[in-house]
Amino acid sequence: MSIRPRTARLVLSAVAVAVFFGNPDPARAQGTTSLGSSASSSGRPKPPGGIYALDSFAGCGLELSTGKVIPNCVQDARTRTIKEGVISYRDKGIRNYPFVAGYAWRVTWGDVERSEGVYDFSSIDYIVPKLQALGQSLSIQFCLAPPYVAENTPHKDLVWSNPNNTKHPLQATPWDPYCQARYEAFMQALADHKLPDAKQPTALGGKVRFADHSVLSHIHATVCGMTSIRDLCPETEGKHIYELPGYSRAKYLDAIRMSLGATWKAFPKKAVSIGMWAIKDKTRDSDGQIYTKPLWEDIQAMIFKNYPGLGFFQENLNASANVADVKDTKRTLRGGPSVDYAPTLLEAKKRAPIYFQALQGWQTPFMDPAKTLNATPADGMKFGYDTYGARYYELYVTDLDYQPYWTDFNKWAAILKQ
Repeated sequence: MSIRPRTARLVLSAVAVAVFFGNPDPARAQGTTSLGSSASSSGRPKPPGGIYALDSFAGCGLELSTGKVIPNCVQDARTRTIKEGVISYRDKGIRNYPFVAGYAWRVTWGDVERSEGVYDFSSIDYIVPKLQALGQSLSIQFCLAPPYVAENTPHKDLVWSNPNNTKHPLQATPWDPYCQARYEAFMQALADHKLPDAKQPTALGGKVRFADHSVLSHIHATVCGMTSIRDLCPETEGKHIYELPGYSRAKYLDAIRMSLGATWKAFPKKAVSIGMWAIKDKTRDSDGQIYTKPLWEDIQAMIFKNYPGLGFFQENLNASANVADVKDTKRTLRGGPSVDYAPTLLEAKKRAPIYFQALQGWQTPFMDPAKTLNATPADGMKFGYDTYGARYYELYVTDLDYQPYWTDFNKWAAILKQ
């Protein structure tokens, strides 16, 4: 299973060029984003800050035929294949380092609700106590609608075939009313699921709702089964999002509003974010409606109006340099995403928290080695902090395990939790 979508396009993202010396500039970051005010004015909690270990496809897993947890769910590490009949708990990336604030955990909606209204929250019950024992927080994202949604929807004219998903190519569009109803039901069932919380031992029955659990800090919302607000990739998925059946800008805006609303309502005490890129559609809709603004501006205006304090996320943080020696006065860093590539973040930082995931590991540059050449994760975090005021970073465990980075990680952990 590949959670990270359309990675080939990320390699093409623009970068910003700047020379960075000395310590990060907290005043500059605080001057460009209203983290505290955006949370308090909306009644939402303060958004999480810190270094989060990014999960892995591997780890322990649930064997469906026996209901037992097995220690290794991987069939083939080279092809990232999970054993047949096993659901990965994706826990191999958990790290017990003092600079790690939590775990960024990506799970498919279909792994929890494999058939309509039948929920299996054993993965939640498994991962939460592991993190609580380490004193860490959980940042969670549920991606990809279950196959049953496309199979059961009465709106067959709103189903499309995704060639990038060879196992379950049929997918419902985000504006399918049945898909929307099932997503809202799933979010509420997830919020209502009860499990023990060591910090709330006096809770009724010894358990608390997941929406109230002290380990859960943050929800990455999705758009009715799609991972984020971004276009499809014609090269891998066959079409643009505005070419999906039944598309109109109004329907897509309503689908985003509904998806965010379902998460916002179900988890009122937790920080919420959404992945968002500078998505565009045509200037004229299929019904003849003419638009004067790009799609992303209409979406962001709707979010600012309805969900104040909701954060914005991108998974493409990078930094590279012309030389590796940090003491070289001629060292020039190139950071990304640039403000030209990420106007959604540039606009959002004035009023909302920004969340980042690294494009790749600095020690394992699997996407584009040039994007992290001669630099470190600390360089990337400095760019994100100074440029966008970001205080939340999901990093690959290959970097977290690399001891020469630990001094910088400890410094940044102290900065980000302020």
